[in-house]
Amino acid sequence: MSPALTTEKDDRASAAAAGSPGPADATGSVSIAHVHKAFGRPGAAQPVLEDINLQVRPGEFVCILGASGCGKSTLLNLIADLDKPSSGPSRSTAAGRP
Repeated sequence: MSPALTTEKDDRASAAAAGSPGPADATGSVSIAHVHKAFGRPGAAQPVLEDINLQVRPGEFVCILGASGCGKSTLLNLIADLDKPSSGPSRSTAAGRP
């Protein structure tokens, strides 16, 4: 089971009224495409994430929801480059840094 991904775009008017930066002021984005992650020995690996695609544009708010053990932390570790995908290219850019 892969994590459910939910996104909401920031409302520029409410962000400006609250004094926080809106989408036009935000920098960086996150993008991953066709990423797979499995744990275990070759031939006996347990797939955790299969064909995951995610794009978060500057100013978007994203919430990752899912049951315990479905791969939420694994996905975040891949995005933060704390772990490498088993297969599939990934490109993660945060705050303007690759």
